[in-house]
Amino acid sequence: MFSKPRIPGGLQSALKKGHLSDVQKYLDAGTSPNLCDKENKLSQERPLLVFAAINDHIHIIELLLKYDAKVDKMDSYGRTALSWAAEYGALDALKLLIEHGANINAEDKEWTTPLAWVVHAGTGDTQKVHDYLISNGAKIEMHHSFLETLKYSLAAKCNWTLFRLKARF
Repeated sequence: MFSKPRIPGGLQSALKKGHLSDVQKYLDAGTSPNLCDKENKLSQERPLLVFAAINDHIHIIELLLKYDAKVDKMDSYGRTALSWAAEYGALDALKLLIEHGANINAEDKEWTTPLAWVVHAGTGDTQKVHDYLISNGAKIEMHHSFLETLKYSLAAKCNWTLFRLKARF
């Protein structure tokens, strides 16, 4: 039986605390810079880059990118490191990710962009993050085709109906 990839506890701790040399050791030992924790459901299968971005650890972000981390790698909800950095007000991480080609208008599975995360759930200096995103091309409005909108609306409605049915039993 195949086991699901898991981020080692020491690496996850090093990412959160900003311990560059410890992260370097894991990467040198062959850990993929694009590793996602697929075993822990609470982690939302976040890539390593997300943990560094949330905590605004730009030196670790630079290291992961040097080891070919994918700047727009998504978690299980379709969110990128840029999206998480925006929500957490990690302005330096946000700037670095954009400099390395992060999609400033990337939408997650609920069509939420980094700018929308700042506006609706942002922490820290949301005004600076908001202004930086706008000045670098973040779109205030996203447009979708009628078919895309209908598909999303039906999926949301079906999930709500299933949720209500489950609650009854």
